[in-house]
Amino acid sequence: MSVSTLSKGFGVGGRSLLVLVSGDVIQAQLRRSLTTKQLSPTISFMTKSETPVRATRGKAKDWEFPSEGRPLSILLCWLMAKNNAVNKYVGFYLDKGFDVLTVRISPTQLLLPTKTNRIVEEELMPILQKSNHPKSIVHGFSVGGYVFGQMLRVANEQPAEYSQTMQKMVAQIWDSVVGKSTLHFLIQSQ
Repeated sequence: MSVSTLSKGFGVGGRSLLVLVSGDVIQAQLRRSLTTKQLSPTISFMTKSETPVRATRGKAKDWEFPSEGRPLSILLCWLMAKNNAVNKYVGFYLDKGFDVLTVRISPTQLLLPTKTNRIVEEELMPILQKSNHPKSIVHGFSVGGYVFGQMLRVANEQPAEYSQTMQKMVAQIWDSVVGKSTLHFLIQSQ
């Protein structure tokens, strides 16, 4: 049965149905109506905007984000998250009118917290500071709670630089955040 037959059979929009059918189909559909920019090995930005995302140099702080009034969803992914699974959340937020920033850390980065700290301090926070999105939400999973903790640490250590960035965060959604003992281990090992 083809995807178009399924769409007509259920009488719903193609994108909603495709999310239920196959991860490969999701990626194909997202690519057609989506601009994706890999900002670093761990951070990606996705938008439905026609205005391109640009960098004046290669550094995170030099990226330009055309929000055009859209809010930003910051997805702090779980460890070793598969593209198909993350794309379901990306598609959901894009359909709701958000731009999406995904942050993924590797097992090595998790076990060596100085690597995660560098990502947050030198990549993620400067990207969020440069963003002109009027509002943002954080949707975190599992080890994303640790990444968010590092975001809070950086914002607390540099309030003049990041207070406005943190004030734009109007909501948080958490799913299966790692436990206190795991976070305590990570914080103590810094």
